[in-house]
Amino acid sequence: MTKAIFKHDVDLKILRVRYPGMLTKEEIIAHYNELRTNKNFHRNIRILIDCKDSTFTVKPDEVDELVEVACKAAMEYNTLKEAILVSDPYETVIVTLF
Repeated sequence: MTKAIFKHDVDLKILRVRYPGMLTKEEIIAHYNELRTNKNFHRNIRILIDCKDSTFTVKPDEVDELVEVACKAAMEYNTLKEAILVSDPYETVIVTLF
């Protein structure tokens, strides 16, 4: 499982997350569960997720479950905006489905 690297810039209200290595469905669910339960993050948060050095193992039929978990996390915020950086065409398709 990939070890996420978090850097929270409180002043800019930006959470930077980097995922080196393999990125699994379980890792993405853990990310959204952290967002849902962590009350230290600003309620109007922007998240930059760097997956350029990641290899996605998520399959298209798993996306619906991930969207459901992401929506639950988003309900805890006034606004939650994410930008996901990827370097592979397949990964671009997967993150676009979000």
